[in-house]
Amino acid sequence: MRIFHQASHQNIIHQQQITKNTYNHNRLDPHYNIGDKVLTRIPAIRGKLDPKYSPIPKQIVQILHPVYVVRDEETHVTSQVHVADIRPLLTT
Repeated sequence: MRIFHQASHQNIIHQQQITKNTYNHNRLDPHYNIGDKVLTRIPAIRGKLDPKYSPIPKQIVQILHPVYVVRDEETHVTSQVHVADIRPLLTT
């Protein structure tokens, strides 16, 4: 019984590693700099056509990758945001 338990444990570890590698293969890991202007995700989306990201740009104040401290340019309120909830502000 112990041999079967060890074999199944090793198989689980092996499959977890394969799944991790597959998931991370095409995953983006963007890095931002202090002073970059970004848009942050709105946590609660009410309607289907409501915007996903805040229309007010925020500026990155501190980097603790994957968490960034951003400051709202209008209210000067700072908040911590995960890198997955940030989109760069594209200016033309």
